[in-house]
Amino acid sequence: MVSINDPLQVQVLTPWWEVLLPAVALILSLVSIALTMWFRYSDGVRLASAVNFTYPMDGIPLRGSERVQIQITNRSRNTATSVETVALALEGDRTLARMDLGPGDAQLPARLEPGQSLTVSYPAYNVGIALEEIRAPWVRVRAKHGHGLFLGKRDRALAQKLKSGVQTYRP
Repeated sequence: MVSINDPLQVQVLTPWWEVLLPAVALILSLVSIALTMWFRYSDGVRLASAVNFTYPMDGIPLRGSERVQIQITNRSRNTATSVETVALALEGDRTLARMDLGPGDAQLPARLEPGQSLTVSYPAYNVGIALEEIRAPWVRVRAKHGHGLFLGKRDRALAQKLKSGVQTYRP
């Protein structure tokens, strides 16, 4: 007769590799899911911006004819996007409207493939006057694209340079 205190013997009837196989399959599936999520996240749209000052090349540069040139570049590996608007943003969610197209400005909306860039520009004197009137401490690039909104870094030096340009050319 068997009592409660008798030892219980268990015998493994399957070979050890058959027990290990489901564990390896589970680990591989978890690694696969993690890699899929990482690739999906890292393949999103990444935009970069650069701001420069330019002069029109159609003759002698006139006094106060500088333009603030904004270049937007798609730094994604595989994802293209459509850029709908590009503007200079100020504090308080205010943006400066672009009234006149400069030479070589892109027509928006524009499709940006990976590695491509587009350029838009503003008259530097007019931007400087607007910054001076509302006393904006900084300015940054704001671009609305098919995958969301891109906001560049706040640039205090650019705002100061634009404001000082107004003082230079003010009659």
